[in-house]
Amino acid sequence: MRLILKEILFVSKLNQRVAATMFSAAVLSSTICGATMPVLAEGAAPSTTIREIPVFPEVQKTQESMEKVAKLMDEGEKFFAAKNLEKALIKWQEAYGLSIEMRYSEGEGQALTNMARFFLERGQFVKAKYMGENAVEVLGGISDKQLLGRAKVQLARAYFGLDNATGAGEQLDEALKIFTGSNVTNPSDAAEILSVSANLLSRLNKQKEALKFYEQAATFYVQANDTVNAISTRIQIAGILNQLGLFVAANEEAQKAVSQARVSNNTLAMISALTTLANTQYVLAEYANARKTFEQLIGMMQQVDPKKLPASNRGVIDVGYGCCLAATGDLDQARVVLERAIPAVRKSGALATQATAYNTLGIIDEMQGAHARAQQNIQQALDLQNVTAANTPRFKAVLLQNIAAVETRSGDNRNARIHLEQALAIQKKNKDVLLEGRTLSSLAEIQLKLADAAAAEALVKQAIAISEKIKDDAALWRDYTLLARIQFSQEQVAQGKSSLTSALSYFRSPQAGVFPSVEQLSFPSTREDLGQKLVAMCAKEGMSEQALLAAEQLKEEAFSNEWHRRGGLVRPNDRDVYTDLVTLRAHLHAAEASSTPDQLIGEWQNYLGRFRTLVSENKNLARMIAPVPITVMDVMKAVQSRHATIVEYLCGSESTVVFTMDPSGRISSTVLPVGSKRLQSQITALLAPTEGDPAASDQRERGILQALYSELLPASVRNFIPKNPDQMVVIIPDGCLFNLPFAALVDGQGKFLVENHLLTMASSMGVLLDNRPRYADDLSVVITSNNSSGEENQITQNLQPELVTRLTGAAADLNSISEQSRGKAVVHITNSTPLSTNPMRSVFPIASGKGEGNRKVTADRVFEQTIPSDLVLMSATSVNAKDVQGNAIKVFSRGFNYAGARNVMMSLWVEPESVRTHELIEFYKGKQEGLNQAQSLRKAQLLALSKDPSPKSWAAFQLLGPGF
Repeated sequence: MRLILKEILFVSKLNQRVAATMFSAAVLSSTICGATMPVLAEGAAPSTTIREIPVFPEVQKTQESMEKVAKLMDEGEKFFAAKNLEKALIKWQEAYGLSIEMRYSEGEGQALTNMARFFLERGQFVKAKYMGENAVEVLGGISDKQLLGRAKVQLARAYFGLDNATGAGEQLDEALKIFTGSNVTNPSDAAEILSVSANLLSRLNKQKEALKFYEQAATFYVQANDTVNAISTRIQIAGILNQLGLFVAANEEAQKAVSQARVSNNTLAMISALTTLANTQYVLAEYANARKTFEQLIGMMQQVDPKKLPASNRGVIDVGYGCCLAATGDLDQARVVLERAIPAVRKSGALATQATAYNTLGIIDEMQGAHARAQQNIQQALDLQNVTAANTPRFKAVLLQNIAAVETRSGDNRNARIHLEQALAIQKKNKDVLLEGRTLSSLAEIQLKLADAAAAEALVKQAIAISEKIKDDAALWRDYTLLARIQFSQEQVAQGKSSLTSALSYFRSPQAGVFPSVEQLSFPSTREDLGQKLVAMCAKEGMSEQALLAAEQLKEEAFSNEWHRRGGLVRPNDRDVYTDLVTLRAHLHAAEASSTPDQLIGEWQNYLGRFRTLVSENKNLARMIAPVPITVMDVMKAVQSRHATIVEYLCGSESTVVFTMDPSGRISSTVLPVGSKRLQSQITALLAPTEGDPAASDQRERGILQALYSELLPASVRNFIPKNPDQMVVIIPDGCLFNLPFAALVDGQGKFLVENHLLTMASSMGVLLDNRPRYADDLSVVITSNNSSGEENQITQNLQPELVTRLTGAAADLNSISEQSRGKAVVHITNSTPLSTNPMRSVFPIASGKGEGNRKVTADRVFEQTIPSDLVLMSATSVNAKDVQGNAIKVFSRGFNYAGARNVMMSLWVEPESVRTHELIEFYKGKQEGLNQAQSLRKAQLLALSKDPSPKSWAAFQLLGPGF
C-alpha cells in the first residue's frame, strides 16, 4: 500500500518552458523540462549536424539588440518545447554569438545555460558540464542572480549524469540559497526550476535535501496562483515524508494539498490530493479514516470522464481501497475489489502496486484459513517485487516473513525456516534491527516445531539480546514465552517460571499489543494464539492469578481492535479524547516502520499518562480504547459482592483455558484439550437451519450439546459450580463461545444446564466490575417496531399500560428511542435484525429520524447514543453463519453497555414468532413477580422446554450482563 500512490497521475499546467506531466506522489521520471533523456555514449553524433556558433560583426549593446537576443532565446525555447532540439540549439547559438559581440553577459550566460540543456537532453554530459561551468562563470558577476541559479541547476544535472553526486549537491544548495534569498520577480519560473532541482536530489536519494526545494517551490507556486502545481508539489512532499518515516508530517502535507484542491475546483487535482491523504492515513494505521477517504474518492471517480482518468489509474485507487477494506475487516468485499483492480493495474505495468495487491490477497486468504491460496498469492507478490525497479528491501523481507508464516501455519516448517533465513540476511544487510530481532524469534519458534530445542534456545537468546537493546516488548514477551517452553521441556521448572514472569511483564506493555495489519503477518503464530499458550503454561504451573489477568488483557485487546478497525463510534462528548488516544496509539505502532521502540519511549509514556487519567475519569470510555488494568482483588470483590460463581474461557488453536472463581475466594484454572477449530465446527452445526428429519436433527444436536458439556465443563470446573440452582453462575465466553447457547448444554443425566443452574453471561470481566446501579424500580418498558406487530401487541397487553411507551413506524426513530429510554427498565426492539459479519454495519429495524430520509440505522450509530436502561432486549436477532468468532454478540453487548445499558438480551437465531412471543410474555411475567433478568429468563425457558425440549424452540436467547 505504501507504494501505491507512485502510479497516480494528473495533467499539470506547467509553464511552456518547462513541460508536461507530473505524478501525484510520483516516481521521478527521466522527463525533465518536457523532454525525455535518451542516454547516448559520450561523443556520439546526433542525427542532425550542429552548425558552428555564428560570428557577428561587433554590435553595440542597445535595447534593440538585447531584445533581439531575448527573441532568439524565446524562439529556441519554443523549438525545445516542441522537441525540435537541433533548431533550438541553432537559435541559442545565434543568441550566444550576438551576446558575445555586444559584451552582454546576461545573454551570453543564459545562452550557455540553454545549450547545456540541449546536451543534457542528448545525454552528452561532458559537453553539458562544459557549458554549465562556463555559464556559471559568466553569470557570477551579474546582478540577476536568478539566471545564475538556473545555470547552477543545469550544471548540477550534468554532474549528476557524470556520477558526481557531491558536485551536483553543492550546485543545488547554492541554487536554493539564490532563489530563497533574492527578490523573485517571476515566482512561477522560480518554482519550476526548484521543482526540477528537487527531482534531481530525489533521484540522488537525497530526500531531506529535496524537501527544501519542494517546500520552497510550493511557496512560489502559491505566489504565482498556480494552484494545480502547488497541489502537485505538496503531494511530492507528502510522498518523501512517508519515505522518511515522518508519517504525521506527511499527513499534514496531504491535508494542505486537499485544502488547496478544494479551492481550485479541479476534480482531478482533488482526486490526486485525496489519494495522497488516504495513503498517509493508511500508513498511520488510521484505517477507518483511510477507508472513508477512499470511498469519497470512488464516488468522485464515477463523475470523471474515463479518458481523463483511465482504467489503470482507477485500478491503483481500487488497490488502495481494497487494502483499507481488508484492514477494516470486510475481507470478502476487499477480495472482490482487489481482484477487479489487478487486471487494470497489470496493463499499466505498475509492478509495485500489483505486488501490494497480491500480498493483501494472500493475507486475506490466510485470515480465512486458505493456506495454499495464501502462499500462492504472496509468492506472486514476491516474484513481482523481485523484478520491480523500486529499491524496497524491507518490503521484500516482509513478503518472505509472510510466506514463512503461512507455511508454518500449514505445517511446512522446513520451507518456512528457509524463507525466514533469507529475510534475516536482508535485515542484517540493511541493519534493520527491529525486524532482525523479530525474525530470530520466529526462527526459534519454528525450530521448536522441528523439535530442535538446542537451536531454538540459541536463536531465542540472540533475539532477546537484540530486542532488549531496542526495548521491543512486542518481541520480548514472545522470546521469554518460547524460552519458558524450552526450559519446561528440559525440566528446568524454576527457570521456566522465571521466564514466564518476564514474558507476562512484557506482555502487558501497550507496545506489545498488535494493531491489525493487511501487509504483514509478522510472526509464525498470532498474538492471540501464542498469548493463549502463555496463559495455558501459567495455568499448568499453578500461576492461576497471573494467567487470569493475562487472559483478560488478551480478550480486551481483541475487542478494542475489533471496535477500532470496524469504525466503532462513541458519543459526541467522548469523541475528541477517544479519537486523540486511538489515533496516538495507532501512530506509535505505525512509527515502528521507520524507528525502533526505544526511540518512542517518551511518546508511549505520554500516551499512558493520558490513558490513566481517562481511566480515573471515565472508565467506561477507556475500555473502548484499550485494556484497563485490573487486579485479582478487583475480581474477587465483584464475585463476592454478587454472590456469584464466574466461569471464564479463553480459546486457543490447540486448547482452551477455563477459570473458575467463587464467593469463597477460590480461583482455579484448567487447560481443556479442545481448540477453537473443533469448537467452531460444533457450534456452527448447532446454529445451522434444521434440515431433513426433525427427530434425527434433534438427536444430532443433542449429541453435540452433550459433547460440548463434557469438553467445556469437566469435573474440575463443575466442582466450583454451586449446587443451589438459585445461585448465579456468570459465564464469560471467548470467541466462538459467544455463539453457544450454554443454557442448552446437556449433562450426563440428560439434563439441560439451565435446569440445574441460574445463568447469565458477560462480555468481559470489566462489564461486571464497572456495572452501574439500577435505573428503574418498576417495569417501565419502551417497545419499538417498524410496524405494529403481533409480538408488540401481545406483550403490551400483558404489561401495565401506564408503564409502556410504544414507538411504531416513523415514531420509532433513533433520537426518540434514546430520549424515551432514560430511566426505563427495558428497551425492547422487535422485528428481525440479521447480524452482519461486520457488526457495525448491521441494520436496525428503526427509523433514522427527521431530515435523514431513508438513511439506514446501522449499529455504530446506535452505540453512539445514550440508552440508559436496565435491559436492552432485541428479540429477533440472528447470527451470521460466517461469524464463527462470535464478534457480533460480543460487539453488540459491549456497544450497548457503553451506551448505558446494564444488561443486553438478544437471540442467536429467530425462533418461530408464536413460540418467541410466548417465551417473552413469560419473561415479562417473571419481571412483574419481582424476579431479576436472569431468573425471569430461566423461568421462561424452563416453561418453554417443558412444552418442546428441542433447543431450537427455547434456547435462542443470550443474556449478557450481571443478570439483575
